[in-house]
Amino acid sequence: MNLKYVQTTCPFCGTGCSMNLAVVDGVVSGTQPYHRSPVNEGRLCIKGGFCEEYLSSPDRIKKPLIRKDGRLQEVSWEEAISFTAQKLKEFKPDEVACIASARTTNEDIYAMVKLAKDVIKTGNIDNTQSCLNSAIGTGIAKSVGFDASTCSIDSILSAKVIVVVGANLYVQNPILISQITSAQKSGAKILYASSVANPTGNLADEVVTYKESAGTAFINALAAEVIKSGKYDKAAEKIAGFADFKKSVASATADAAGVSEESIKSAAELITSGKGVFAFSPTALTEAGSRAMANLAILTGNADGILVLRSRNNGQGAVDVGAVPAEGSGFAAVLAGKAKAVYMGGDNPKVCECGYPVTIEALKKASLVILQDSLAGPFMDVAHVVLPAAALPEKDGTQTNTERRIQRVHKAADAPELATADWKITADIAAAMGKDFGWKSCEDVFAEMIASVPAYKGISLEQTDKPEAVMIKESAKPAFTVAVDKEA
Repeated sequence: MNLKYVQTTCPFCGTGCSMNLAVVDGVVSGTQPYHRSPVNEGRLCIKGGFCEEYLSSPDRIKKPLIRKDGRLQEVSWEEAISFTAQKLKEFKPDEVACIASARTTNEDIYAMVKLAKDVIKTGNIDNTQSCLNSAIGTGIAKSVGFDASTCSIDSILSAKVIVVVGANLYVQNPILISQITSAQKSGAKILYASSVANPTGNLADEVVTYKESAGTAFINALAAEVIKSGKYDKAAEKIAGFADFKKSVASATADAAGVSEESIKSAAELITSGKGVFAFSPTALTEAGSRAMANLAILTGNADGILVLRSRNNGQGAVDVGAVPAEGSGFAAVLAGKAKAVYMGGDNPKVCECGYPVTIEALKKASLVILQDSLAGPFMDVAHVVLPAAALPEKDGTQTNTERRIQRVHKAADAPELATADWKITADIAAAMGKDFGWKSCEDVFAEMIASVPAYKGISLEQTDKPEAVMIKESAKPAFTVAVDKEA
C-alpha cells in the first residue's frame, strides 16, 4: 500500500480551509485538517471533512458529450472541441455569454475570461455566483475602492461588535462559527439579520428577521437610526457622498423592512457599542444591499471591518480575475434572452445548496449551451455539449478565499478517464478558434495571470504554497453611495 498526504484547499465554501488529502494507491480516501493554516487552524466542517466522497460519485462526468438526435452521446475530445469552436463562431460576440465557475481555480477562471475577451470578443462575462443572485453586480467596489473584504477572518476575534447579514453560516461558512463564538466569550456582541430564520441566529445577542427582498430597506433603516441617535463616527461627515447618503436614508423606515421600530433601535444601539466586523453574503442581498452594508460599516467607523462572505470556494478569485459583469451583461443577458450561446463552468446543484430553477429556465432560452463540469446534474438536461472537467483535488492551481488569501490547490489524484483541467479545455477551444494561448502547464497560466491581474502582481507560486499563503491587502478608500433597490 502506497500512502501519501497532499496539502490542498477545500473545494466548498469561501472560507478557504486548508486540508490534507490522504491518498492510498492513487485514490483519495480521506481528509484531515491542515494544522498550520491560519485560516482554519486545524479545524474542518463536516463538508470539508468528507470532501473526498464526491470524487468517486457515480455522477462523475468522464467523457465529452454532444447532443445528437435529442440525447447526449459520447464523443472524442477532438470532435467535442472542434464542434464547440465551430458553433461558437456562428454567433455574434454579444450573443455569447461566458459564465466561469466560482468553484474552480483562479487559472481556470482566467482562461475563460481570456477566451471571452481575446477570442470571442464578448463583454458578457460573469461567474456562477450570479446564478444565485443576478443582482450582485459590482458589489462594494464603489464604496471602498475594490470589490473585496477590507479585513481578515481573524479580525472577528478582536471585534467588540459582529454584524452578520444574510448568511446562514452553518451552511455557507461553518468554520467562522468558531471565531464568532470565541469572540463572544471575550465579550463581543452579535447582531444577526436575515429574511429567513436559521440556526445562525442562535449565536446572536440580537436577531432581526426582515421580510423577503427587504435587506436593503432594513440596512438603510438601521443607518437612519444610527444617524438619528448621533452615535455614528463623526469623521464620516467628511467622507465623500455623506450628504447624499444621509438624505437617501432619511426616509427609510422599519415598516418598509417588515420589522419593528424597537428592533431597529435595539440593533442600532448594539452596532454602535464598539469596534466591529460587518459580515454579509452578497448572494443574499442585491448590489444596493451590499453597498448599503458598506455604508453602514463606514458610518460606524468600520470601513476596515467589512467581510464579504463569498458562497463559493473561489468566489473572490472569480471577482479578482475579472469574471464580473457590467450592468445588464453576463448572466443577466442570459435571463433576458439576449445571450444565444452560453459557455458555462460547473456549479452543480448536487454540491451546493440550491436547485437553480431560474438558471435552468434561463438556459432553455439559449440556442447553444456548453456545460463544463465534473458532476452530472440538472444542467445537463438543457446542454448541447458537455465537457468533463477535473474536480478541484484532481488539478493544480490557486484559489482566493473570502478574506482575499491566495492559496495553493495541489493535485492529489488523476481525474477519471477523459476528464481534464478546465483551463486546458478552454485553451483547446481557443486554439480551435484560431488563438493559441501557448500554455503548457498550470504554472504558465499562473504566470500570465499575475502579470495581468493588478491585485495579484508580484506574487509567486512559492508564496501561495506557504502555510499563511498570500494575503492581498488594500487600504479601503471609503465613499458613501446612495444604495436603494431599483424596484423599491
